[in-house]
Amino acid sequence: MKKRFEFFSIFLIIVEIWTVCSQPREGEFISTTSLPNEENKTTLNYDAVIFNLKDQLAQCRAENKTQTDTDLLTILRRIQKLETNNNNNNNDIEFELKLKEKVEIIAAQKTQLKNKLKLLDDEINETIKARQEASDYMEQIKKLQLTIASQNATINQNNAEIGELKSELNKKNNEIQKEKEERKSIKSRQFSCEGREINLATKHQGSQHQLMHCEFDQNSTEYYLRRNEHKLNECLKLAATLPKRFPTSCLNLTSGIHEIQIRKGNPFQVLCDGDGWMIIQRRFNGSQDFDKSWEEYVNGFGDLNGEFFMGLEKQHLVTSLKKHDMHFKLTSIRGVSMGKYDNFRIGNAASHYTLQSIGKFYAIQVENNLERHVNQKFTTYDRNNIPNGYKNCAANGMGGWWYPEYCGDSNLNAPLGKDSGIVWFWTGGTSSIMKIRQHGY
Repeated sequence: MKKRFEFFSIFLIIVEIWTVCSQPREGEFISTTSLPNEENKTTLNYDAVIFNLKDQLAQCRAENKTQTDTDLLTILRRIQKLETNNNNNNNDIEFELKLKEKVEIIAAQKTQLKNKLKLLDDEINETIKARQEASDYMEQIKKLQLTIASQNATINQNNAEIGELKSELNKKNNEIQKEKEERKSIKSRQFSCEGREINLATKHQGSQHQLMHCEFDQNSTEYYLRRNEHKLNECLKLAATLPKRFPTSCLNLTSGIHEIQIRKGNPFQVLCDGDGWMIIQRRFNGSQDFDKSWEEYVNGFGDLNGEFFMGLEKQHLVTSLKKHDMHFKLTSIRGVSMGKYDNFRIGNAASHYTLQSIGKFYAIQVENNLERHVNQKFTTYDRNNIPNGYKNCAANGMGGWWYPEYCGDSNLNAPLGKDSGIVWFWTGGTSSIMKIRQHGY
């Protein structure tokens, strides 16, 4: 449509030039400004047409073929406008060609991009496949690592067993080496013995007579040995029928727990200190309660390895057999106090285990606080033997003792931890020990 409009514009300009200027000869104007027709469809050369139009206009003006220049200027403007449109058309054609080229480039780039995208997809698929293979390889590596760790543990165990076997092998080698050395020594002694045997062989004849005498003496000795062995067996059988004998005190006994027997009574255990002393009471940490009944004080209570009280019946049997010393040691808020009596004796059950005697008192810086308790019967919380019906001093957890009237000046069985504590004239005793030994040792 645009081309037809341009053809029409050119045609109008030609008509105007034809009208304004004198008419050219027929065929002259048309040949220079020939237009394309529908039959030959020749492409219009705008530059040549415009050049011919300007040339015709210039000839028309030079020949003064017009009455005025106004029409010529109008025609010139139309020619210039047509020229401008021609330039624009040329630019448009050039732009279209460039655009077409760009489109072709873009199409080619799209094609390349599609190819690259396809390659990229292929690479992505390969990457995913490679990652999956890598993941599978990692799993296999983990399994192999576990297998390696298990095999390392097995290897370590085998190494340990090999080490033990090596140690045993070294031990066996040492034993074999020692045995070899012993064999060498035996061979050496054997050679020495062989040499001695040769020497003895020369002396054998002279020693046969002596040997005969020795054999006779040996036979005689064997006879006496058999006879003495028979007598010894008879003595052992007789000894087995005799009752077992026990010591009667801690004299000559080591420190610790031993069994003793008084007269024909039943054996019982006592604690010896290794110096002949028999411990009859010991307190040091308050683990044993001394607030006991009459029967418990008679039989004894506690642990010989800890705190205890040796029963009154046992004390009676021991002290009635021979004269005994009694030694005591007391720890209190004043320090350590010790004393000894040289004739400590306890009565029998019929006397209610009376404290019959204490003898002379030996001590340094400690009072004789047991003197008022002599000839007093033993009292517990469930049996009051205090003279004149005096109140029971063993009540209220004070423990059993040989209490006189008004409770006296001592009580080594009083409870630990009380405000009073163990009593020896003063109060506050924290530990005590009483032990006896035959007098004169």
